[in-house]
Amino acid sequence: GTYQRNQVFHDPLQMWADCIEKAPLSARPYYSFAQDVEKRRLDVLYPQAIEYARKATELAPKESSYWNVLGLMHRKVVDDYTAVTCFERAHELDPRKVNPLLNLGNVYALNDPEKAKPFFEQALAVSPQHEDANNNYGLVLRRLGQEAKAIPHFEQAIKSNPELWP
Repeated sequence: GTYQRNQVFHDPLQMWADCIEKAPLSARPYYSFAQDVEKRRLDVLYPQAIEYARKATELAPKESSYWNVLGLMHRKVVDDYTAVTCFERAHELDPRKVNPLLNLGNVYALNDPEKAKPFFEQALAVSPQHEDANNNYGLVLRRLGQEAKAIPHFEQAIKSNPELWP
């Protein structure tokens, strides 16, 4: 029993799958499975992670983080339309969280930097020292030809995480 259980807990994905099997009405293991797949970039598991993240939002529809991870998974399979819907829902549920705003900005940063700007600005209003928000906002400003405005954001990102500077 204990030895077998330790084998399951050795791998987070096995552990979450085991939790899902034992508690199929609990949203947390579905979310955690999808989050782990996203963080580890396990692309062969993206379809399953999307299914599990969707299940987490069905079981706990008012949990902002669950919608955010569902959006991240849709971005992984290049479904930005659905990703935006998920990020917007996550932001609507908890406007104080930075990640949905950051992710909305990231969706638009390459193809429509002007549209990305307000999302990064809102993220920075919530968390002025946020490393990714500062760095990505700086990149958008630079892309828009506003290098002088970008520099303080790059400096703040480096201050937040000195490893950004080579």
